[in-house]
Amino acid sequence: MTQAVQLTIGGRTYTMNVPAEQAPRLKSVAQRVDERLRQMQQQAGGVERDQQLVLTLLMLADDMLTLEQERDTEHKSLAGLHENLAHRLEQMAESLS
Repeated sequence: MTQAVQLTIGGRTYTMNVPAEQAPRLKSVAQRVDERLRQMQQQAGGVERDQQLVLTLLMLADDMLTLEQERDTEHKSLAGLHENLAHRLEQMAESLS
């Protein structure tokens, strides 16, 4: 079942029809975009709206890329810990036999 959701970004309201279960997340995402756009407007008030939107999107994409890189680094770190632990357990098992 779809639900009409009103989103306000940059002082403009947009209505989107989305599956009802996605509505809360979409509202949250729109709120975050609106917050970042307001930050950009404060920093670059004299810049045209289209440029503010592009800069906001770039900031959000940069945030996303940073989080992805941090996640990948953590995964690699965990994989290394698992390998180290497995190696130590193997050594312990060999010493017991």
